[in-house]
Amino acid sequence: MLAASRRLQGLAISRPCVRAAANGALAAWRNEVAASVVALPSLSAELDMVLTGRMEGKKRIFDLGFYRACSNREEFTRFMLAHYFLHGALERALAAQPASSAAHRVWSSACGPLRGAPRKLERDLRALGVDGTSQRPSAASAAYVAGVDYAARDGAMLLGHLYGSFGYVNGLLAEGTSGAERRGRAARLAAGLPEGRPEFYRMPPEIEEDRQGFVDSVKAAIDAEGAIMNCDERARAVEGAQAAIDLSAAVYAERPALLSGAVYGAAGVARGLLLEKVLGGASALEAELPEALLPTARRVLSPCPSLD
Repeated sequence: MLAASRRLQGLAISRPCVRAAANGALAAWRNEVAASVVALPSLSAELDMVLTGRMEGKKRIFDLGFYRACSNREEFTRFMLAHYFLHGALERALAAQPASSAAHRVWSSACGPLRGAPRKLERDLRALGVDGTSQRPSAASAAYVAGVDYAARDGAMLLGHLYGSFGYVNGLLAEGTSGAERRGRAARLAAGLPEGRPEFYRMPPEIEEDRQGFVDSVKAAIDAEGAIMNCDERARAVEGAQAAIDLSAAVYAERPALLSGAVYGAAGVARGLLLEKVLGGASALEAELPEALLPTARRVLSPCPSLD
């Protein structure tokens, strides 16, 4: 009888201990989950981190592809035509997104000044003597269009594609000096275009008046969507952004003689800069040309003393 009483007393003591231990383990688990949620980066920061790494491996292709397009007027026309198909597909996909789509909400609420790229490119092509509406896309451009159509089935993926395309490939969301504007100036000089062309690379006044504020507003809209996405949706946004870089790189690398064509294109830009600045020195030239092409451009322009 005494032994049975002692066992009952032990059980009465152990149950609160077990409950306390269980509650402690549950609290520790909750704290761990909360800490992981707090540590989760914003969606724009995550995309920036991934895309910065992606661009490191592709930057040379984008530089060479652009300067290859500057090698003559015909090549630049092909380059603008590719962008006409690329941006046409992207804007059509964004316009067709339902209201429930993350891409629709960001595009409609924060990206107003970025709209209209296909119309700008159509006018640029007309200035080059080409009707873009009657042309067909190249193989790489067609692959890009197919990639956009695939991403359009998922709002998170299309949002990532939007950020990768505008923010990194075209530099339209770049902070500080715009890579898009520098390229526009280089193309105008190399292709002999009139002032104001190509319009595609010109920033709307809404962006120019407060570039940093515009960039911040786009990132805030993306982060608001990221805050309500689950892990799978965020992963698809990253996938879409990476695809934008890879598909664009294929377009930039599509034409033959990439390196030699880029050298001639860079030399043409350099000549245009020298004429524009009336041989005002090499510092401005070096700010415009990719470092990898400067030695060759200097050799091509060796008679010019300002490049010594």
